[in-house]
Amino acid sequence: MIKVFITHNKIEAPERTENVNKLLSMFEGAEIFESIYPNTIQEEDLELLEFIKNKMKRIRYIGLVYNYLTCVKLYEKCIQEKYERVLIFEDDAQLITSHYTWEYVNQVIEKMVDMPIIYLGGSSDNRPPSFRIFITDAVLFNSHDIIKDYYNHIFEVEKLDHANDVLLDSFCRERKNRLHIKMFRSPPADKHSTIVPAKS
Repeated sequence: MIKVFITHNKIEAPERTENVNKLLSMFEGAEIFESIYPNTIQEEDLELLEFIKNKMKRIRYIGLVYNYLTCVKLYEKCIQEKYERVLIFEDDAQLITSHYTWEYVNQVIEKMVDMPIIYLGGSSDNRPPSFRIFITDAVLFNSHDIIKDYYNHIFEVEKLDHANDVLLDSFCRERKNRLHIKMFRSPPADKHSTIVPAKS
């Protein structure tokens, strides 16, 4: 069984709630994992926040910091709950066509249980194929071990100078364990994107 999470904060991003509700209606047992923003961070997460900031030698975008923090906390939950297969959506992920249903998506990914990571979202299509970065708007981690390995990788790398999309992409390239099936897309960047400049 695949556990589905959608990262979202209804207070900070209310305009995305309608899309989140559509995703929730598609997946039985889907759950919202609250995205962390500067105004919503809990005291217990401040130490982890500082750890991530220290790894980011050049903090160009404050969104990158909180995106990593949200992802790390979600991966921790997946590891603690011992989920075997986890599909993670960002709250702006949309099906590229109304002809796709969860039944169809599920049929496709169920045939590929041996592929550790499957990207179901977009990519940096303006780059040549060998340099294309797959976007984390919809990602399936196909085993508990691969979630744990990537979680540990975040802590082991010397620095975090790029978005989580780039780090996960390089992690997969090193292991040659990714597959891309484009079924979802994200709209153009808005104020909640990770490319919001840092204030300090």
